[in-house]
Amino acid sequence: MDYSILTFVELKRHAKNKHIKKYYVKSKQELIDLLSMKELPQSFHIEKMTVKELRIQAKEKGCRTVYGLNRKQLLAFLYPTETPMPEEDLKKFV
Repeated sequence: MDYSILTFVELKRHAKNKHIKKYYVKSKQELIDLLSMKELPQSFHIEKMTVKELRIQAKEKGCRTVYGLNRKQLLAFLYPTETPMPEEDLKKFV
């Protein structure tokens, strides 16, 4: 689809339907670029995950205390390159 012919309002609607975070503050060109991608960057998917989904993933990766972790800690455990956490903190949960 050629997103460049759409209006700004239509682009925002498409972005909302594709679950693009903070679509409402992006420029028209940013929306066109994001909508034109075949797949959104991993950070967009991570940001939309619920705590429940993060806990399920943490359990699958061997975390023993998933219910003692908050969202920030779960993200640091599951995606250390996106949200780094000190090594000693990570050892508490595995």
